[in-house]
Amino acid sequence: MREVIEDILSILKTENLTLSDKQFSKRFLNKNPTYYAFLKSANKQPSMDAMVHLWRNLKQEAEICQYRLSLTNEPARRFYVQKNLELYKKLAAKAYNAMAT
Repeated sequence: MREVIEDILSILKTENLTLSDKQFSKRFLNKNPTYYAFLKSANKQPSMDAMVHLWRNLKQEAEICQYRLSLTNEPARRFYVQKNLELYKKLAAKAYNAMAT
């Protein structure tokens, strides 16, 4: 499951250049800011709790994008929000599938 977290973080960093490992640990995994660094350095797998939080937080980001999409009619903004909506849905599914296997 750590590989899935690494993939998701990498994709999120590509979309949000300011996202740090510490911010990811806190915002998406609901853990201590050093949690992800610990996983990497100790070669450990994430807890199921962390994976559930990751899935829920990605799903929540998708729901926020869906709401924002309903509020805007401006084409450029709609394109950007739609792109983020699809990204968060895809990443949430990836996190969920990792937990299910």
